[in-house]
Amino acid sequence: ILLLLDKKSNKSKGLYITPEYADDVLEFIKEKERAKQKKKKRALLDFVGVFGEVDDTSASHQKIKASKYE
Repeated sequence: ILLLLDKKSNKSKGLYITPEYADDVLEFIKEKERAKQKKKKRALLDFVGVFGEVDDTSASHQKIKASKYE
């Protein structure tokens, strides 16, 4: 694993992972993104409220907002 840092700001610029671990890391990142999206949708539903039957967890926030005005 190789961590790339910016010399001036000392901030992380990237990460190089060997092909041996690439699939595991990619799956971990995908799962983390799914959980983040699910949490964001749940917060949106809590804010907007459920109008009608909007139980589709794969619906985007545009679809949820559109269903509010149907």
